[in-house]
Amino acid sequence: MKIDFMKIRDTFLGYCLVNSVTHADKVKEITGKTPDGLYEIQFIVNGVELPLEETFEDINQQIERMVKEKALELLKEKFSEMEDIMAQITEELKRKAEEKLGIEIQEW
Repeated sequence: MKIDFMKIRDTFLGYCLVNSVTHADKVKEITGKTPDGLYEIQFIVNGVELPLEETFEDINQQIERMVKEKALELLKEKFSEMEDIMAQITEELKRKAEEKLGIEIQEW
């Protein structure tokens, strides 16, 4: 399959292409660029050629899902920490108010 790098440069497939060209240059192999400026790319796993665009779209979706799940997990942790801090601040304010006013505050 021929691929225009400019159309995929900000994708996981683009990263893989750059990485493959970098490695090919290190070992003095052909970079895969054709005379029309496109790259001939095959994605072979265990001897089976996989449909390139569909496979990498699936990979992109999985990565996006995993990143969102991790972001949500981190946000929940931070909000939990913030809730704890707010509870401590509230308790301290209540204690100081009771101390200053000389009364016991039932509901806060």
